[in-house]
Amino acid sequence: MMLFTSSISFAEDHSQINTMSVDNIYKNVKAQLEAAPDGFSWDLYRNAISLKPVGWFVHDKVNNINGIISATHAMSPVDFSEKNQFETGFTVGIFTNLKKYAKPEPSKTASIMIGIDLNMHTKEDIKYLSQNQQGNVKAFWLRYRDAPPGKTPIIVHKYYLANDATDNLNYFIFESPEDQWEENWKKYGSVILKNVSFISVYPND
Repeated sequence: MMLFTSSISFAEDHSQINTMSVDNIYKNVKAQLEAAPDGFSWDLYRNAISLKPVGWFVHDKVNNINGIISATHAMSPVDFSEKNQFETGFTVGIFTNLKKYAKPEPSKTASIMIGIDLNMHTKEDIKYLSQNQQGNVKAFWLRYRDAPPGKTPIIVHKYYLANDATDNLNYFIFESPEDQWEENWKKYGSVILKNVSFISVYPND
């Protein structure tokens, strides 16, 4: 079993990949997790592990288009919908089977998604951009200011984990109004994003 975060990795046991049920995978993962920080609980969604602030609303969406699965797990302190989106919140996004079905591999897909954000914003709006690699996993970070006309200016922080070997792309997004960013980043964003992980043996289909 392997978890990947920005600072921790565990040895992977490939012999269990084809024999463990999802319930047993989650049981194995939970046994590795330390106690959640005060005000948070551990949140497992498909192959993603993160923290959820206590009391936040959660909505999920899963699409399967020609074998490529895209799943979204979003949470916010206020209830929300696709038509009534949040200003402060955290989103887990998951793509699987990208390479398998003749699409760009996960790391290339992450680069494309980052490129779209860069093209949509000025250099002054880009606050941070970086990437790194650990084994088969490529990590990308992007933070930018987003201020469409007529909307509240927000700061968006995105963290991508792309594993071309397992054909998985996970991305984690924290966003908050610009005038509340420092407070919300300290209270929620930095805590959540320091503890995100993915499960490498979780089945893609």
